[in-house]
Amino acid sequence: MTSVPRAGQLEAMLRSCVGSLVLCLSFASVGCRTSCSESVGDEPEAVEDGVVNDAATSYENVPWDGRYAFFPPNKRYDFYHHLRDTPVVVQPLLSFTPCPLSPPGTCEDDPNPAAEVAIGAGDISPIEASNKTFVRVRNRTCETFYLRVAALLGG
Repeated sequence: MTSVPRAGQLEAMLRSCVGSLVLCLSFASVGCRTSCSESVGDEPEAVEDGVVNDAATSYENVPWDGRYAFFPPNKRYDFYHHLRDTPVVVQPLLSFTPCPLSPPGTCEDDPNPAAEVAIGAGDISPIEASNKTFVRVRNRTCETFYLRVAALLGG
């Protein structure tokens, strides 16, 4: 014969289950915290130099095989592109090393000059602004990358 819990017993069991759930969730949230600053109050760093074609329709902060910009957590850059208008395409490219596509021996402090480059997406390199003057890119992660930005005008 199976016994059915009384109302007081049910309430105590429910409180115990809810308490256990709250305790488990509080431990789970500890794992989600990061050690890097969540602050975004710092002003963006202006980047005035770069490569612009003669028609002023394409911009890159560095050539493919150049030294990419240091891009630590929460860093913001304003890339002043000097294009004729607002770019319609802004492409952030990322690497874990400063000179990923440089020929061997041309980037002394890069331990891995034969590294790869990947297209930035999501919180790694959101584009916070794009206008006729500059493009703002931010690293909204706790990882350090190296950044190359290309911008193009439309057809």
